[in-house]
Amino acid sequence: MEYRGIEYRYLEWTASSGKKASCYTCRDKSLLRGLGLEVISEVKEVDLKKSIDFYMDNNDLLLESLQRKQLATAKFYKTLNYKGD
Repeated sequence: MEYRGIEYRYLEWTASSGKKASCYTCRDKSLLRGLGLEVISEVKEVDLKKSIDFYMDNNDLLLESLQRKQLATAKFYKTLNYKGD
């Protein structure tokens, strides 16, 4: 299946409890590149499409936010006096 040029799949399986389970998943590398994600999944197709919209429409902002977080974390550990046990 495809939405906005992004491929996604519908998966079904049987859980260890014996109950049927399913979800929609997206592993599109171009959509998730640099975000530290391998896959996004949702129970409903409409929700997966909303997630795809979010990641597509906010990609630059998400990458910038992640970079700021990584820089802040690196600075914190660089200036940390207590280095653990």
